[in-house]
Amino acid sequence: MDVTLCTCANLRRTSRVVAQYFDGALKPVGLAPGQFTVLPVLSRQGPQRQTQLADTLEMDRTTLIRNLRPLEKRGLVATDTAGNRGVKTLILTKDGVRALEDALLY
Repeated sequence: MDVTLCTCANLRRTSRVVAQYFDGALKPVGLAPGQFTVLPVLSRQGPQRQTQLADTLEMDRTTLIRNLRPLEKRGLVATDTAGNRGVKTLILTKDGVRALEDALLY
């Protein structure tokens, strides 16, 4: 089998190239591509439950959590558990809005 003709292999290779490009583009603002994708969704759609955000991004929960931790640590995303029986609601902070704006300039 000629791997160069394999659609899956070519798609995965292309995905790696695109990811490397965005890794470099987002490095000056201190974001990884997976972290960045969270910010515009929260900016446009407003606060979201963690499971809702994972569904929107078509990302499994563990991957989302791994991307959220640095954002929460930097104060770009906050978690609100008030009301709604302790369900985590993710909110984009003012610093998160600034980080998104900075990232979009690059």
